[in-house]
Amino acid sequence: MAAASDSFPKLADELPFLQSAELLTDDIIYRGFGAQYKGRQAYAAAAAAWKRELPARLRDFVVSDKVALPADGRGYITSRYKVSFLAPVPLQVLPAQRARIEQANLTRTADGLVPVEAKIACTLRLDAMGRVAECSEYLTIDPFAVTATIAHFELCYHRSLAADGGGTSPLDAARAYWAALRELTRRELEEVKRLADSGDDELRAIAGGDLTDDEFERWFALFVARNFLIGGAIGAVAVAALRLAVGVVQQ
Repeated sequence: MAAASDSFPKLADELPFLQSAELLTDDIIYRGFGAQYKGRQAYAAAAAAWKRELPARLRDFVVSDKVALPADGRGYITSRYKVSFLAPVPLQVLPAQRARIEQANLTRTADGLVPVEAKIACTLRLDAMGRVAECSEYLTIDPFAVTATIAHFELCYHRSLAADGGGTSPLDAARAYWAALRELTRRELEEVKRLADSGDDELRAIAGGDLTDDEFERWFALFVARNFLIGGAIGAVAVAALRLAVGVVQQ
């Protein structure tokens, strides 16, 4: 696949934020961190916003350990990279959440931030001309680990705000929080299905095989309903909305 070989050096250099129009098909599809973009303009704009905004929003944000393999015979490029930054400890509404944070024995900076990192895998599908037709990204770490959960949430939250034009209102913050919550919940449900060892009969009943969109929507609705009944979700969404309104966004 000569075209793929020609485009690979520039693709590898631009990863993980592909923006050059000549590297993307008109109808590229991106999926990752709970978001989906269709079309060159939509994805390139989002990638440019992530590259510009994430270092400004997440203190000490660094992309490192980037590795990309040349396209295989089917036109797929696989790559991985790591991001690290300092993140705030999330709101702990429920006793179990507070216990989880306490048991993690987190290292904190003088101003209360936690060093976190996330390892991310990226798969690109190229067309016959060596342009990216599909791009998918996902975390390769344990979604139940405390620092991984914090990193995952902050990445989803700030990527959503950045791609949404900068997120300058409480409504933007609430919308970004909701998107991050959905993504974290889906990852945890998928991990439960993979392990198939949950003590929850309802979750164990869906164990085995990939989580479909319909299954996720059903179990996410159940999760939200349970948390609303005990007041957790209401408080969390309210605090998330206020977080941006009072300017508590990392600089």
